[in-house]
Amino acid sequence: MDSKRIELLLERYWNCVSTLEEEAELREYYSTTEEIPEHLKQAAPLFRFFNKETEILEIAYYAIDDTARDELGLFHYSDILAEGIGSIKRFGELGD
Repeated sequence: MDSKRIELLLERYWNCVSTLEEEAELREYYSTTEEIPEHLKQAAPLFRFFNKETEILEIAYYAIDDTARDELGLFHYSDILAEGIGSIKRFGELGD
């Protein structure tokens, strides 16, 4: 991936305006790229951690059955994200 693209994505991330897709691009870049330019190396540990964390959570989530997940109150991150987006939309409607 082009280092200019990564610079743009990092700027968006640090300014808290990146999308989930852009953050996934950053995780993918830092997890698969061996020759990272020096000026982009500082963020590598963070996005490698995020990528590994996502992998571990996926494994853990699917390692237990539906009943156990329900009993433990576990939710898949996509379910939590969907609920969060719905809450944000509802909150926005309150201000109208």
